Amino acid sequence: MKNSSTIPIFGDKLAGQTYVERPGAYAVIQGPQLGIATLRVGWVFFLPGGGSESDETPQVTLHREIREECGRAIHIGPELGQAIEYIYARNEGVHYQLRSTFFEAAFLGGQTRPIEDDDVLVWLSMTEAIQRLHRRSQAWAVQQLVSHRMAGL
Repeated sequence: MKNSSTIPIFGDKLAGQTYVERPGAYAVIQGPQLGIATLRVGWVFFLPGGGSESDETPQVTLHREIREECGRAIHIGPELGQAIEYIYARNEGVHYQLRSTFFEAAFLGGQTRPIEDDDVLVWLSMTEAIQRLHRRSQAWAVQQLVSHRMAGL
């Protein structure tokens, strides 16, 4: 695991506030016309993925979350990086320190019905994804895909 000093940090950590650490994994999936797969929940956009269960690796989390959210299987490619983001989940009344691992990934053939009905798969251009993703750490991950591609990784 990388030293936390090299991991980018997003959001503001409020002094004196207790944060619940929440590891998770997210996919940057490039598809048609170089679009990026995002999930629209209401009017908010996120990358596919989510929080890890206590016994899961980031890869296992990603496979499970993509099946639940998109009804699809994926191939997980290279890790794009890790990031920390401080958020307040208003509906839960909890401050979280999200520690996310981001991977390049691709959908595999076949689709089933997603388990989570409120998630809508929306393809956005890279520019739109960077602008519209709700979490800045996720926008950063899309930028990392561009950087990895330009570096030939």
